[in-house]
Amino acid sequence: MAKTLLNQTSFAAGEISPALLGRVDRDIYLNGAARLRNVYVAPLGGIKRRPGSKYVATTTTSQQGRLVSFQFNIDQTYLLAFTPGELKVYEDDVLQATVTTNLSTLTADIINSMDYVQSLDTVILIHPDLEPLKIVRSSSTSWAAEVLYILNIPTFDFGSGVEAVWSATRGWPRSATFFQQRLWFGGSRSRPSTIWGSKLAGFFNFERGSDDDHAIEVTIDDDEVNAIESVFGGRTLQIFSQAAEYFSPIISTQTLTPGNFKLERATRHGISRIRPISSDGATIFVEQSGQIVREYLFLDIEQSYVSDDISAVSEHLIKNPTRIALQKAQTRLSGEYSYYCNSDGTIAVLNRKRSQSFIAWSLWETAGAYEDLVVVGNSVYVIVKRTIDSSVVRYIEKFDYAYYTDAGKLLSNDTDTASWSGLGHLEGAAVSIRSQDGYPLLQNAVSSGAITTESLQGSIEVGLPWTPLIRSLPPTDPRAGILGERVRLVRANFNLLNSNNFTVTTKRGEEIKVSLSRFGDVTLNQVPEKFTGWKPVPLRGFDRQPYFEITQPNPVDLDLLSMTLEVSV
Repeated sequence: MAKTLLNQTSFAAGEISPALLGRVDRDIYLNGAARLRNVYVAPLGGIKRRPGSKYVATTTTSQQGRLVSFQFNIDQTYLLAFTPGELKVYEDDVLQATVTTNLSTLTADIINSMDYVQSLDTVILIHPDLEPLKIVRSSSTSWAAEVLYILNIPTFDFGSGVEAVWSATRGWPRSATFFQQRLWFGGSRSRPSTIWGSKLAGFFNFERGSDDDHAIEVTIDDDEVNAIESVFGGRTLQIFSQAAEYFSPIISTQTLTPGNFKLERATRHGISRIRPISSDGATIFVEQSGQIVREYLFLDIEQSYVSDDISAVSEHLIKNPTRIALQKAQTRLSGEYSYYCNSDGTIAVLNRKRSQSFIAWSLWETAGAYEDLVVVGNSVYVIVKRTIDSSVVRYIEKFDYAYYTDAGKLLSNDTDTASWSGLGHLEGAAVSIRSQDGYPLLQNAVSSGAITTESLQGSIEVGLPWTPLIRSLPPTDPRAGILGERVRLVRANFNLLNSNNFTVTTKRGEEIKVSLSRFGDVTLNQVPEKFTGWKPVPLRGFDRQPYFEITQPNPVDLDLLSMTLEVSV
């Protein structure tokens, strides 16, 4: 039988859709994977195990909630956690303040779909059924909520006389943003297609007039009713409606005035209710269908925007996202990632670098369901719905590379011990345990908030287990005459960086334990080694579409750079 070597130098195409399995002529097939779960694609194209998550807090009475980022300055960032009628403020994962006064109107439905915008020490909460509220920070431990007082509310003749456009009767603004020293409101219950801009440098004053600093009001004039879902400040003022995307042709370096303000339609797709995000010079939004992620990008040659589909090759991972957030790159090699909290409780993760045509998706899962997410500073926080000790709970957790488990805690003691407590949030759960030197200890069950390890330790990590999974695409090479033929996987050679043991499972279910080094023995104070280099693994089995899976159930490291497959026909 003829043998062929197939080189996969990167995974820069991420997890590709099953609908693309026939497109072996495209580069994305040569640089993709059939399944990437609980891993992410690194900026240089390798695959890394995702971070674990740190347990931060339980939401008030485990109710559904909403996480909001508040950045007072570069050094002071806060996590705002809203539940019905309540706000809790965290700094560095420590509770600083609880606010309930003037928040009785915050219902679960309003919290879930409200918009918000921040300026200096104030966050404004916006919803068509909520009189706008402002959350004001006086200090790290002093926060207050109060109704936003708006001067000169615009009026309109609704047929029964002239009335204020915003009121308990007519509803309140739907979305908001700050742009060019104005506060902009987009849409309301009674005026869904109108956008309002405040007076220049007078954020809460909507006095109309002919002077350049007076307030602005424009209604979308189109061939269909377009309810505005979001307004967004980028290169220009961007307006996203249920049916189309608009912009004001005046760029951010010019000044918008009542005399020159107008709207132009750029594309016709429509946005979902989710707030868009800014990424790599473009605006990312989820189409109204909830199945497509688009990149809204201004083209100088067109003097308009285009809305490219950036989820096409991984469309099966986008499942009606309820929230999206961006984590910016901290270094040249850290990458910029966007996170999409799907309605099925998973998170789709995108590594996107437009200048290199880099679009790599993967999917994160946990023992439970992700319900909300936000990026605070450069940390990703989530609300996770879990079942613990037969009860439904909701935890606020933070993804952290210091953790290898979910809902994890790092515990330490002044002297080595085998008895550990403080684990009430994992009562009754089977937990993974990682020693102070990175060695996986035996799984244990939490009882009365405590566990006992099989050896004495000075510090350990305890949390819920999860497993990264990488499934290869069926190997194929039309030039070698193996397209559609029965193929035997002879060997896989993995190029690894600082990795520990893992398992390879063939399509037939054969498990191969891959030992990269002898695990250390904590009783002898031996630290497990990490492996860097090529590791060949023999495989067996004929199939027209063979594949294998890499899994790693232990809380250790995995970094796959590339691989070579040896196949025979």
